[in-house]
Amino acid sequence: MCQDLDILAKRFDAESKVYAEAVHFLQTAAEPHLVAASRRVERALLAFEKAREQLSQHLRLHQCRQAGD
Repeated sequence: MCQDLDILAKRFDAESKVYAEAVHFLQTAAEPHLVAASRRVERALLAFEKAREQLSQHLRLHQCRQAGD
């Protein structure tokens, strides 16, 4: 497997987990924490989207595949 692909795939997985945790925190946050929780979701979403785009771009340009593909 391409080493860069492995790194990007693991980053994508990690960012998706962080985003899911941030969304869960927002859903369960008490009112005084809603603004901070919302900002956390926004930052996590941006990081997730960036990781997804970098992984997609690598797959398009490098034309390597993940294990199992």
